[in-house]
Amino acid sequence: MAAHRLFDQLRAAVAADGPVERLDPRDLQLWALLARGLETAEIAQSMLVSERTAKRMIAALKHKLGAANRIEAAALAGRYG
Repeated sequence: MAAHRLFDQLRAAVAADGPVERLDPRDLQLWALLARGLETAEIAQSMLVSERTAKRMIAALKHKLGAANRIEAAALAGRYG
């Protein structure tokens, strides 16, 4: 599955220095979904959480990555592989 390959690539990036090393597997899953351009409702459905929870998770991920917004977070995913 393509998502698994993306997760593996993101996990490989964890070895590099930077904010990525603080991400757990759930964060990596969320990051991959953001990078694909999914809306909050789609992310919530995919991760089996409420939209409110998905919004909180996205905010926490952006903070961990030091990203100002979703677009910047997605761009960082591209940079890390």
